[in-house]
Amino acid sequence: MEKAVFLGERVDAYLAHSGFEAEAEHRFHLTLGRIRSENNLPAMMKIITEDVDEHKFVAFKVDQIQLMESQLTKEGPAYTVLEKFTLNG
Repeated sequence: MEKAVFLGERVDAYLAHSGFEAEAEHRFHLTLGRIRSENNLPAMMKIITEDVDEHKFVAFKVDQIQLMESQLTKEGPAYTVLEKFTLNG
């Protein structure tokens, strides 16, 4: 987590030079996959199930999962939280 915080601080410092304000709170997230159409779903599932042994895994704490939808607009992506799942344990 220390590396993620450091990276967030570096991004804030870099963007400050372009006139952007630093984030009040860093909320790190991980995008596991983006499916532009259901036509890509079988290929993605094949990659996930066949290549799992080739990847190294790192342990980290997850206390909530948010299912999000992104809509691409002229101004950039707009995100909507569809469902929140709180994890206990």
